[in-house]
Amino acid sequence: MAKPQACTNVDCTDIFPPWVYRWVLVKVQQKLENRMFKNQDILNAASEKRRLAFAESIQRQTRDFDAKERRIWDHARYHFFSKLLDGGVKKARQETVPAYTFERFLELPVELKLQIWSMGARSEPPKFHTILPLSYDIVDPMRKAPLGQPVITGSSRILQERPFKKIPAILQVCHLSRLLSEKVYTRMRCYGKKAVRTWDSEGYFNTLYDDFYFGEHSWESFKILIDVVSQQNTTRQLKTKVQRDMNRLLKIRNLFIDFRILVDAPISIWAEFANLTKITIVTYPLIQFNRDVPRSDEKLAFVKAQKGTLFGNCAAWVRKVVSAALEKVKSKHPEWNVPKVEALVRKLGGDSDGMLVESWTDDLAEYKRADMKVEWCTVSENSIWYERARIRLKSTIAPADIEELMTAFHPHQS
Repeated sequence: MAKPQACTNVDCTDIFPPWVYRWVLVKVQQKLENRMFKNQDILNAASEKRRLAFAESIQRQTRDFDAKERRIWDHARYHFFSKLLDGGVKKARQETVPAYTFERFLELPVELKLQIWSMGARSEPPKFHTILPLSYDIVDPMRKAPLGQPVITGSSRILQERPFKKIPAILQVCHLSRLLSEKVYTRMRCYGKKAVRTWDSEGYFNTLYDDFYFGEHSWESFKILIDVVSQQNTTRQLKTKVQRDMNRLLKIRNLFIDFRILVDAPISIWAEFANLTKITIVTYPLIQFNRDVPRSDEKLAFVKAQKGTLFGNCAAWVRKVVSAALEKVKSKHPEWNVPKVEALVRKLGGDSDGMLVESWTDDLAEYKRADMKVEWCTVSENSIWYERARIRLKSTIAPADIEELMTAFHPHQS
């Protein structure tokens, strides 16, 4: 191993600045660059100083504005409370502009009040809700199944979309408004990012006009469908909370259902939705029927496919075969009214959407006359997609599979 070299004394007088070497001046160009870098540092410092001064001025203006707003609010509130103290509530209501109450509402006939409350309960536009699969559910931590697994004490949950009010205002006015609003709103289990994530969290949903969606997962992933199948295959009563939640969900009138869920699940399930008026079948812009549906974080978007195109023909065929299947269910359940059936295509936000042609005319001849290259949009009814769809429609669920589901989720009935 080599020995380290001995340290030598350093002559400090032999060290020169980088711009001078042996008293030889640097080039003029190097001097200019050095001066330029110094000027840049000065400009950067000045720019940062101006930025901080501007930010401080904005904060000062914001504080002044907030202070003025508070003074205006305090002034208005002081005068309003002065009116309450001097003239009472009635005088304050009369002098407030605009008037915020109709004092003679209680004098109206009962029939007119019923109509007003009924219109108030139906005033909000319909909303779209997603029914969540079991993977989003929260189990009751205090209860265990015979095999030690946690028990889900209710049925399916509904995803809370923001903004969401757990209790609509119309339900909090008076007894009469609540009676009418309960015909529109139904209390159901819910789940949301901002909600209290407990196993008994609930909210009110408009089951009369809102749309509810079963999608992206297999039918065995939805607790409500498992509960319905279990009830159809046993004479015993479901547990109280499960039965209560199931009865609430069965009040839904408008359903969006993935075609794969509809063909895989027992078709008789939908007859349990006694108030069902409309089923919208959801297909995807995919050529292969058995292909897994990709998960999409984009907002749900459904479109009507153009008649005569690949997905337009699929939608028409799906609507026809599902309507025929529901008519067969009607023969076994005469009291059930067959709902209206529609078919839409769900956008996935990827390259597959490029093959989707949105509907712009119901006249097929007009569409064919249009100057468009749509050769790739035609598909034969003998294609693999239709064959696999027919096979799935004719398939049935084995009793052993139903027994397995009942054992897992309703062990007291199996």
